[in-house]
Amino acid sequence: MFSHYTQEKSIQKFPNHGIFLRKVVPKLVTVCFLVGDQEMRIAGRDKLDGFMRKHSRARTPLEMWIAMVGRETWKQPQDIKSLYRSADFLSGNRVVFNIGGNNFRLVVVVRYTASLVLIDRIGTHAEYDKWKLD
Repeated sequence: MFSHYTQEKSIQKFPNHGIFLRKVVPKLVTVCFLVGDQEMRIAGRDKLDGFMRKHSRARTPLEMWIAMVGRETWKQPQDIKSLYRSADFLSGNRVVFNIGGNNFRLVVVVRYTASLVLIDRIGTHAEYDKWKLD
């Protein structure tokens, strides 16, 4: 399915969320929506970027996590568990990932039907121990 937008502002509605943009001519963009299973989109990347600036040891494992999640099509918690055996599941579709050999903890909310992973919080293992996550 293709849609054409004649203003650059129109593409801001779809910033890097599983939609491929290709400039055809100036101010004309072709948007191709994925058909079938959509890869997971990650919202809240600014939290990860800030954490990576503060904790340089977390950069490589987080970038690997981002790349892997971006290629996945999770439909249910078992899809996550099959790839991340150490992932813990909490209420409200929240998932806790061990990052960097359990040095860091990443808490996300997964919206399976929207193919969306929302970054809730990230911290060191010591910080995680102080969080009240129920």
